[in-house]
Amino acid sequence: TNSSRSVTPTDNKRKIVNDALAGPSNKKQKLDSLPNYIPGSNESGITEDAVRKYLMRKPMTTTELLQKFKSKKTGLSSEQLVNIMTQILKKINPIKQTLKGKMYLSLKA
Repeated sequence: TNSSRSVTPTDNKRKIVNDALAGPSNKKQKLDSLPNYIPGSNESGITEDAVRKYLMRKPMTTTELLQKFKSKKTGLSSEQLVNIMTQILKKINPIKQTLKGKMYLSLKA
């Protein structure tokens, strides 16, 4: 199983976000205790509304969504960006469609 390609951090981040979105795991869900406020989201401009706006326009992969906010110079590390995005996506629970092996997220208006 020695592939010539090393596992890149982006592959790991994508896996983290996709795993988080894949649905309930055996871990106890803490969704009920999650406050509506997601630390760091407002200050960085990554709001639930902003994510909703993108997903209502067209289906996007988690990677494309993260790219949109990365280019906005949020001042967050990639890890923080992924964590905030994961929390927002869990909360808004977008429609998941798999096309050509990629999971696309979208929201109906």
